[in-house]
Amino acid sequence: MISLHDWDAAGTVEHLPHAAPAVPRPDDSSDLSPFIPTGAVPIVERYESRSPEVPGWLRGEQSGSAEATVWVRPKDGRRVDALAAAAIVDGYPPVTAELGHLASATVQLTVHLRRRPDSAWALLHVTTRHVQQGYHDEDVELWDEQGRLVAQSRQLAVLS
Repeated sequence: MISLHDWDAAGTVEHLPHAAPAVPRPDDSSDLSPFIPTGAVPIVERYESRSPEVPGWLRGEQSGSAEATVWVRPKDGRRVDALAAAAIVDGYPPVTAELGHLASATVQLTVHLRRRPDSAWALLHVTTRHVQQGYHDEDVELWDEQGRLVAQSRQLAVLS
C-alpha cells in the first residue's frame, strides 16, 4: 500500500523533540566499504557508507548495542531524493549484527517521507530495541546534510 500527499500543501506546524545525531561530517568519517565482505549484504553494495568509527561487528568485536549512525549516499553519484531516501532506510545491514546475528529478512516495512529531500549525503540513525523469538524491530531516522528529518521507517524482520 502507498499513500501520497502534496508536500507543498502539508502545513507549517512542527514539533521536533530532538535533532539529528551530532557526528563528524562524511569527509571526516571512515569509509565502511573495505570492511563489508562482497556479497555479504548485497543491498549495501548500492551505497557508500561512512561512519565516525567502524562498527564493532565489522572489526570482529560485537558491541552488544543494536544501534548505528552512518552517512549514506547512492554509489551512482545521484543526490538523495525521495526515491533514494525510501530505499536507503532499508539499505544498511541489520544492527542485530552487533548482537551476533547478521542474516535478517523483512516481514513488514513502513516508510514515512517527512520532507522533500535533496542532499548529497543522508545521515541514517538505526536502532533495534527488541529481539524476541527470532524477530526484531528496526527503527530508522534519515536526516539530510542540513540536519532536517527527511524520512523515518519502522520494520519487523526475522533473523535467519
